[in-house]
Amino acid sequence: MITQPTACEHMTFRGQVADDDFLNWIAHRAKRLGLSGWARRADDRKTIEAVVQGPPDLIDAMALSCSLGPMTVWVDRVDRRLLATPSEAPSGFEIRVGR
Repeated sequence: MITQPTACEHMTFRGQVADDDFLNWIAHRAKRLGLSGWARRADDRKTIEAVVQGPPDLIDAMALSCSLGPMTVWVDRVDRRLLATPSEAPSGFEIRVGR
């Protein structure tokens, strides 16, 4: 059995991302790609943060997919930062509320 390397990234999506369905859209994409982690809306309602863990090529696919987003949002910028794999990462993908 071949195991794929695992990476963990913090992503910030900036733009017109206030549509509440965007968080669900992000979670759905992550689950379809088999990624774990979480997403939440920042206080300014112009930013969504996510931590995504899985194979690097699938994390790249996630970033691209979210940069295109659903038709109800406009993502101006995706900032990505590599993280050490967090020990408390959920086994699936969840939407978090608050900070």
